[in-house]
Amino acid sequence: RSLFPSPFPLLLFPPPPLSPQFRPEAGEEGTPSLQAGFARRTEKMTNAEKLDENSTWCDFYPSARHDAYQLPQQPQHRSGCGDIEHPGARNSASSRCNARHSLAGEHIAELEFSHIRRSSSSSRPPPRARGPSELSKRCVPIRLLSSTPAPFNPFLAITLLVLLTPCSVLAQPCSPLPAVNDVVAELGISGTVTDPDMMLNGVPVEGHQTIYAMPNGAQRERLTAIVGSELKLNISASWGEPFQEHNITLFAYEDPGIPNGAQLAGQECLGAGGICNPVLRRLVWRPTKLQEGITHSLCFTGMTANGEAPVCSAEYKCIDVHVTAPNVTFDAEESPAPLQQYHAPVGCNLEICFQARDTHSMYEVDLQPQTSSFPPGATFDLECFHPPAPPAVHPLFASASLSEPIAHATLPCRRCLHWAAPAGSETQQFEPCVMAVDQRGLRSVQRCVHITVPKCKYCVQGGDTLHSINKRFGLGTSWLQLWNSNGMPEIDPHPLSPATPFGDPDAISNGYSVINLGPQYRVKEGESLLALAALFRTTLGKLLLLNPELQDPSHVHVGQLICVMPCSDPLLAAGTV
Repeated sequence: RSLFPSPFPLLLFPPPPLSPQFRPEAGEEGTPSLQAGFARRTEKMTNAEKLDENSTWCDFYPSARHDAYQLPQQPQHRSGCGDIEHPGARNSASSRCNARHSLAGEHIAELEFSHIRRSSSSSRPPPRARGPSELSKRCVPIRLLSSTPAPFNPFLAITLLVLLTPCSVLAQPCSPLPAVNDVVAELGISGTVTDPDMMLNGVPVEGHQTIYAMPNGAQRERLTAIVGSELKLNISASWGEPFQEHNITLFAYEDPGIPNGAQLAGQECLGAGGICNPVLRRLVWRPTKLQEGITHSLCFTGMTANGEAPVCSAEYKCIDVHVTAPNVTFDAEESPAPLQQYHAPVGCNLEICFQARDTHSMYEVDLQPQTSSFPPGATFDLECFHPPAPPAVHPLFASASLSEPIAHATLPCRRCLHWAAPAGSETQQFEPCVMAVDQRGLRSVQRCVHITVPKCKYCVQGGDTLHSINKRFGLGTSWLQLWNSNGMPEIDPHPLSPATPFGDPDAISNGYSVINLGPQYRVKEGESLLALAALFRTTLGKLLLLNPELQDPSHVHVGQLICVMPCSDPLLAAGTV
């Protein structure tokens, strides 16, 4: 198309014919659109000097329409109006066109045009609307450079005034522009009183609740959703007076488009008598796994319907929907540290509790035992225990309407491991692990602990006596030896399983006190298990009972700790009296 609205440019600026020496740049001679453009331009170029071999040409617009002008030599500032096409297909890169034509012995003319790019990285999205091309008027500033001033030309001044008039007149038909209205949004979260299916555990619930977008710039709104929620958007556009009876169309930009899985319904015409003004489109979307942690943008614009005049378009409006990902973590104060050490003496009821949560308070979290790592016979709580806490509104509805009911913020999950080490498990070590995972399986974190069963230790059960313990372990007929091992505090107790000293033999029946079954002896070079049995006046069988890790009685190594109960063989003990 011509840069200038006909017929004004021919009155003031008759374009020159294209010079035979004027050629496109290398590699573009065969472009059909260029050839057609040159043909159209040649038809209008008359009564002007030809360009010489130094003339240049300008890539005026991404549609590859290249125009060369030789402007009059008057040293004045002029403006021409061009009918510029804005294709609805793609946004163009920013272009600034400077065409300089050097004429031998003549003056220099400069033509400038700027087109503003709408960039997806800024507050403006890349406008690729699903609709017809948009036509809009643009004024092209023209600066004429000359070394000598030109005399005043009344005809030129009148023509310039007429030329500038369309620029102001053309801006009037689209005032006001169509407008995309603020978005009305509703949200429901599965498994809560806002469940999109309006059922919770077989009981009807209210379902979706209204939520309000956070402003993020004049033309953008921001919403938050989670995986497992359903978001409903009502997007509308309208055109006010004096265009109430003009039909408009609401388009969604193909770039960035709508999220995968979203359903965008066709346009509804809400005007009187079926007029498409205002218009409404409904979008329903349930974010799924792999869409979390991403901000999804949906952009819309309203345009004059096909065949309507004037041709106008609304400023775009974008809705940025951020799908929040869970941040699953173990509570530091309520959970053991990674690989924290525990001692589990035989008979003691060991309890290790874990507590985890989503720090965003949006996702339910569960704790799952890695049973293959658990000690034999260990159990794990079947359900989460939720610590008492005052109810708080779910963060997604914090700014919602006050209609009831409203979903509550999620609470941490607490579950415990339970285990009592049996006799024979002394010196064994375990590393049980627990996995904290959100209910949608999006994020998980693991926590493991280290459990050791110390030997020569026993956890007193309710009703135990020194005599019953002595008999259970076959330590001998006299409980006095057992009392001798626990009557005074240990010289070097282990901090994870210190024995409880007691002066009264009957005081051990308090339950779950840790006692020593005997002293521990460190093996020296040349000593064997049989020699140690004779040294401590006990039997090999009793040494193996107190040291179940000794699989081969003939093999003990220097420095190994052996649990012994001296004088526990009645025959050997009697021989010493």
